[in-house]
Amino acid sequence: MQQNNNEIVLERFNARRRLVHWIHAAAFFVLLGTGLTYVTPGLTFLAEGGIPGTLHRIFAVVFLAVPLIYLVIDPKGFREFVRDSLNFEKSDIGFHLRMPYYILGKTQGIPPQGKLNAGHKMHHIFMGILFVTLGVSGLIKWFGVGHMGPAMLNLMGTVHIISVFVITIMTLGHVYFTVVYWAIPSMIHGKVTESYVKLEHRKWWDEELAPKVKGSSEKSQSG
Repeated sequence: MQQNNNEIVLERFNARRRLVHWIHAAAFFVLLGTGLTYVTPGLTFLAEGGIPGTLHRIFAVVFLAVPLIYLVIDPKGFREFVRDSLNFEKSDIGFHLRMPYYILGKTQGIPPQGKLNAGHKMHHIFMGILFVTLGVSGLIKWFGVGHMGPAMLNLMGTVHIISVFVITIMTLGHVYFTVVYWAIPSMIHGKVTESYVKLEHRKWWDEELAPKVKGSSEKSQSG
């Protein structure tokens, strides 16, 4: 916890969480870029040398290894991430009912949210599902040649493309909300301001952070 221009600055994401996030993001965008060279008219010439295909396979392994990397370097953080993402509350319904306003950058009337708001939870769940569909379809396309018939390979190709489309739309939405609510600093240096927390995660502030801040302040004054 720090004091910056009379406003408290708090840690939201530790260095390990941020590292996992950026590994995941980098792997995704490399996969997206290299994959587009195979399915986009006018870009297929880029795939002729085989380099995009090699990069696609390398970063596919990195992408699929991200959960394991997170579990190994920060097991406590991984458990908390899963727990918070699956912790559904009555207030989540109110959040989704006010979603049109939230999209426009307005949080008035939204029930107080915890460390993850209801939108974050749904994003994580759908990203988890897409992670599985992308991984399974991609691995079958990679290793299934010569072992599976054309029908299955074509089906997996369709599943892969649909999954890529949906996860790309979700990623663009994620970037949009990051900009609208200016959450970029939290994924760079891990810090957020008191005003940001009160705006987006009031319940987290009231139930967990405020008592710690008060306790820290009282301890500092008594010292």
